[in-house]
Amino acid sequence: MTARKSVNAMQLSKELGVDYKTSWYMLHRIKEVCANGFLKLDKFVEVDETYVSGKRSNMSKAKRKTMREASMGRGAVGKIPVIGANECGDPMVVKLVKNADTKTATEFVTSSTDRDVTVYTDESRIYGKFPNNHDSVCYSAEDYVRGDVHTNSIELVWAALKRSIQGTWYHVSPKHLHQYVNELAICLNIGDCGIDTIDRMEALVQLIDGKRIKYSDLVS
Repeated sequence: MTARKSVNAMQLSKELGVDYKTSWYMLHRIKEVCANGFLKLDKFVEVDETYVSGKRSNMSKAKRKTMREASMGRGAVGKIPVIGANECGDPMVVKLVKNADTKTATEFVTSSTDRDVTVYTDESRIYGKFPNNHDSVCYSAEDYVRGDVHTNSIELVWAALKRSIQGTWYHVSPKHLHQYVNELAICLNIGDCGIDTIDRMEALVQLIDGKRIKYSDLVS
């Protein structure tokens, strides 16, 4: 809870003097309980989506060709969409989704925010049917910030996610990505340096009740 970009299992195994398998299992049990930390946002909220995948330069030539043919110009093909809402630099909610479309975005915003919240997004067409008040910026017209209307805070969240993958975790499988995303949300929500370490630890412990995951389930 004190490492803003998390810690990987190899580092933890060395610090605790345990096997890599043990530290990996410990970390995934912690990540699993992070899903309990759900928030309902009630102020001005920025909403955006990002896509997570391996670098195509690291893929085989055959796989790159298959993805290129399937995408037909759509760069998100073969990537896992993640959608998030950030309360203008404060609490945030992130979620792994199957599709980044209008239905998914609307359901996410409805479940994550109060109805009277004002939502800020970019010009993406998936953000067109919110029940909330809605305003957007248009990047294609170089309209990045208009008063309080922007998506800068949620984009910083995506930057933290991708820096954590590249610089800390190194490899994240699609099966476990939701756990890494949940951990990121908790770390950013209660990992503020202004919050005492013991308070962060207590907040995490309170999420543990009723959560359990077996090693056999993780590796199945």
